[in-house]
Amino acid sequence: MTKKLEDLAVPVYFMTPGKRLPKRGPYYVIAHDGVYFRKDTDLINALVKVDGVDFLRRVKTFATFDLPKISLEMILQTVVFFRLVYSLQKTEVTLMLFYNPETKHLVIDCPQQIVGWPYVKWYDSQMIYQDDHDYLCVGTIHSHGSLFPEHSDIDMLDTKNSDGLHIVIGDLDKPFVTFDCNVVVNGNYFHRDPTEVIDGLRPTEWKPRFVKKVGGKLIRVVSRTNRIYYALDAKPDLIKSVEMPGDWFSRVRKDKKRLRQLPTLPQVAGQVENSDLKGD
Repeated sequence: MTKKLEDLAVPVYFMTPGKRLPKRGPYYVIAHDGVYFRKDTDLINALVKVDGVDFLRRVKTFATFDLPKISLEMILQTVVFFRLVYSLQKTEVTLMLFYNPETKHLVIDCPQQIVGWPYVKWYDSQMIYQDDHDYLCVGTIHSHGSLFPEHSDIDMLDTKNSDGLHIVIGDLDKPFVTFDCNVVVNGNYFHRDPTEVIDGLRPTEWKPRFVKKVGGKLIRVVSRTNRIYYALDAKPDLIKSVEMPGDWFSRVRKDKKRLRQLPTLPQVAGQVENSDLKGD
């Protein structure tokens, strides 16, 4: 049988407006900024902040996000854009996710942004779907260049108050890429397997190789990293058909200076087709 708060060995009070607390403890107080405990002994009289209520059970947190998977075409478009920006200027870049709950339509768009290494600052402007009231901003995808795509402290500050799906893509200088996917709710991060939220990804056994000097000789050694590298299972016809809005590049600025003209997708389609991006 569930006990009422007033029947518990140590009372629990909610700090509502006008609430007057007892002058003696012990008791707990649930307040706007956390849990407090009133402790009174022969020598101590205190009201202190605590991590929780001792006699209550722990709660297992969870979060689900009912979005359709990001399509293979959309993630291919994203990776090609990220690789172009990184190869030409060695910076990060961000795309935004927009979703129409009625039509179940998920799209990406590029915000106006100032980029550097390793940071990106974006603005809610110039995006087609920003002012469309049928679409909700439901997340971000941004790049980490050649680095591992783990959410940094700066990333977490940028996204902690933005509920949604937030993805980082890294290792863009390698044949295959890596992902860090999280559903964020009220500053809490819930990791998701990339294949759960993105279509067309295939984990590979590929590992980077580096040169190491052993016994006076240089040998190539396979990295022991536990990173999972993913191939995009895109056929050449799909790669060639992917279109990228030309004004995306004009919205990306480096160090307050306008970027020089970047190549268009058709110019690099052949490079992508001949690379290992599409897998074995």
